[in-house]
Amino acid sequence: MTTAPSGTLSQHHYHGIRLRRRTPREQHAELLGPAHRDPVAILAAGDRTRIPELIPVRYERMLASPFAFLRGAAAVMGEDLRHQPTPGVAVQACGDCHLMNFGAFSTPEENILFDINDFDETLLGVDFTVDLKRLAASVAVAALAAGFSNKRARAAAAVTVEAYRTRMRALAKLSPLEIWHSRIDLAREVEHIEDRRLRRQLHAILAKAGKRLEQDDNFPHLVKGKQVHIADKPPAPVTATMGKLERSLTTRAAA
Repeated sequence: MTTAPSGTLSQHHYHGIRLRRRTPREQHAELLGPAHRDPVAILAAGDRTRIPELIPVRYERMLASPFAFLRGAAAVMGEDLRHQPTPGVAVQACGDCHLMNFGAFSTPEENILFDINDFDETLLGVDFTVDLKRLAASVAVAALAAGFSNKRARAAAAVTVEAYRTRMRALAKLSPLEIWHSRIDLAREVEHIEDRRLRRQLHAILAKAGKRLEQDDNFPHLVKGKQVHIADKPPAPVTATMGKLERSLTTRAAA
């Protein structure tokens, strides 16, 4: 991995050109790596660090649809991406940048923003293409699950990558402080949708969702009282007692 050099925007631009020449976009067209890798074995290897009682719940959810499998099989895609060419631009990656890890949340000013809302697998030093490829793949799989044709699913993935590129070009012109304070205001973005019917539907959803976002998000919530703890939401998340932790650690040690 290489680190972007300090300097002017023009210097960064030419550094990017050198990286592109070293790893042309055409190299990303082919899927490299073992032709017969075992996804079940990859998933089973990750089970050794999980709470045994919740493993069946995990697989039950993954069996619901191809998209549900994609969501739960980050390790399988990570193994595939490990063999792919990378330009060499290391970032603080989301680590699991699929479509459903984006969402809306309210700010203290009661604005509704759109952004990544899941960082439990974030990792420093990962090439940016890892997040981008997982996002594009998830969009295509979700489109097929929604009944889109292969052509439309492919187009949706291409538009996703194009939107990423457009956003990165805009951010490249800003200072680090301006980037830090940049945000995607969901209501403002809805105004850019050309389909009037869809635009009205989304405005109605946003109006109703504003007060429910805190309840519907993926973040843990604290239960107030004499002993503050994370609210249980069976089958997961649940509060881990010392007994559960001891049994889990004993099972892992035995494995």
